[in-house]
Amino acid sequence: MKRMTDAQRAAALTWDRNVGVSAGAGSGKTSVMVERAVGLITHGADIREMLMMTFTVNATEGIRSRVREALAEAVAKKPDNRLRRQISAIGSAGISTIHAFCLDL
Repeated sequence: MKRMTDAQRAAALTWDRNVGVSAGAGSGKTSVMVERAVGLITHGADIREMLMMTFTVNATEGIRSRVREALAEAVAKKPDNRLRRQISAIGSAGISTIHAFCLDL
């Protein structure tokens, strides 16, 4: 896990309930969401059952890319077909801007 504040770590590692992360620009929200998603997935969650909303298209692309990279690193260290399927499912995961989510809804 990257270097995080106590609050960021708590948000990333709280897996027994939903978490909302709200903070200013450049404060590490994307890193928290990536760490949280990767942690949940590596512990058995399905990325297709997650919802990660951001304000910008760049942030959604960053989340997808960073989750894909982290899962690929995990598979490289220890081959795992379930994680490979999760990597394949990233394109259909609920990672979107708030506006895109509302339009889909």
